[in-house]
Amino acid sequence: MSEPLPLSKYDAWLHWLVYPGHTLPTAAAPVVVAMGLASHDDVYALGPALAGFLASWLIHLAGLFTDNHELLVRHRDAGEHPEMFAALEDGTLSLSGLRWAIVGCLILACLIGPYLLGVAGTPVLATA
Repeated sequence: MSEPLPLSKYDAWLHWLVYPGHTLPTAAAPVVVAMGLASHDDVYALGPALAGFLASWLIHLAGLFTDNHELLVRHRDAGEHPEMFAALEDGTLSLSGLRWAIVGCLILACLIGPYLLGVAGTPVLATA
């Protein structure tokens, strides 16, 4: 197997951890459905829709970061993403950085929760 090319911090985070081409549509899907239902019932509001999308994306990112953290910790022999293992070895990526990203995403998502609870009421808790 050939040696993986070294990654910059930007590439490691954006292309190997966040990969917006996958995370943004996944986070947007439930929000788009909710926006369609709200439009049908004439109760559409852009602010809560954007807040819901942001919270959804942050929760999704936290899950991706957790998955990658566990891959790097528990499955070093997997060889699934040699670039990430190389980035971890050369210090471009750190496990503590991933842990802080997980905590940060979840805290930010929790900060959005009270706004959504205030706008939509307790049904928001059923979707969490």
